[in-house]
Amino acid sequence: MAVIEEYSDPDFVRTHYNNMAERYETFHSYVRDKASEIAIRWLSLTPDDRLADIGGGTGYIAESIWKSAGLKSPIFVVDISDKEIEIAKHKQGVTTLVSSVNDFLQSADVKGYNKYLISFAVHHFPDQQRVFKMMYNCLPPGGEVLIIQWPERFPLPLWKAAFTKRTQVQNLDNTVLYLKEAGFTVERGEEKCHRTVQKDDYFARLRNKGYIVLELFTTEEIEIGIKELSETLKNRDAFEFDEIYNIVKATK
Repeated sequence: MAVIEEYSDPDFVRTHYNNMAERYETFHSYVRDKASEIAIRWLSLTPDDRLADIGGGTGYIAESIWKSAGLKSPIFVVDISDKEIEIAKHKQGVTTLVSSVNDFLQSADVKGYNKYLISFAVHHFPDQQRVFKMMYNCLPPGGEVLIIQWPERFPLPLWKAAFTKRTQVQNLDNTVLYLKEAGFTVERGEEKCHRTVQKDDYFARLRNKGYIVLELFTTEEIEIGIKELSETLKNRDAFEFDEIYNIVKATK
């Protein structure tokens, strides 16, 4: 499957999430409770665990985990977006660092963490083979990495060009291969959460480039795409669907 290079280009990724920082939680608040519940259960978090949330954005998932899991130590949120980290600084149970994953794993800050969470971010890693080898070397025996990722097939309607580009970044087969090559034992799973999305809210998310794939389109192209969708969906006011969360757990 072809790879869209922009998705792992640090400047492209940083620009998107800096632009989205103030609106990110509004557009993606629905994933917080489910993602945090998955992380707590799959990582079997106990109060003594020390968790780093890599690509943790505004810290809204980390804060939810910290409150629910009763961790003694704050969760370390690492993200390349300085504007999202500025928001994360004000969350409970969170400490922060503006950094790429590579720089974080080579820094003194990585010491002491026995579990890593990567939620909806692994497709932004520029060199997964190298990153997972570094993670393996940093983690203690028994240390774990949990990856939560969107499904390969987008559950909401997109115009053809956007749909095609969106599906090119979510496949986790190579991710699993690289984790195994690094030395991890790997387990895969899938969970579902039923959702209802209002059409007007969804179109507003598209116009505001709420998904990074939309950075590959101009404002005019997005409006053409929305017009195309409006014709196809003119008799629908909302979408009901089962949202799928793909899960990979790697243990050292």
